Order: sequence, then C-alpha cells, then structure tokens
Amino acid sequence: MRILADVNIEIALVEWLRSQGHDVVWAAELTPSLPDNELLRLASDAGHIQLTYDKDFGELVFRHRIVSCGIVLLRFAAGTQAEHLTALRRQ
Repeated sequence: MRILADVNIEIALVEWLRSQGHDVVWAAELTPSLPDNELLRLASDAGHIQLTYDKDFGELVFRHRIVSCGIVLLRFAAGTQAEHLTALRRQ
C-alpha cells in the first residue's frame, strides 16, 4: 500500500508499516510545516493514501472538494503509543 503518513503519526508506526512492505512517506521527513491541504494534494498526486490522527482532512475532501486517494483516520481510546501499535498489529 502507498501511504503518506501525517507528521502526527509516530515514527514507530511508520517504521512498522515499512517493515510490513508498505511504501510509506512520512511528512516529518519531507516538510513538517506543510499545510494539510498541500499535504493532501501531495498524497493524491503521488497516489498515496493519507494516514492521520487529524479529522480536518475529512473536511478538506468533503467541503473543499480536494481530490484524495483515500484517508485513514486513526482513533484510539487513551493509551500509550506502544499500545496503539499493538492494537494495529492485531488487525
């Protein structure tokens, strides 16, 4: 899967996805200060799905009609980053 991970995605998750064979570009390694609308356009242009904890991406797609290859919004109950990664590994 081709993924553009938002800056709010922790490095442990990015590394795990890469270890699973996914093509993951992490925004923190590119331009951490890029506005969400530009990040979404970058993902779309490259054919990447946007991975984020930020609900604003849904508004960009639906209200502002920015084209997207898809958005995966991660939501977890309270817990540590390690617990979140463990939960994702089970899926």
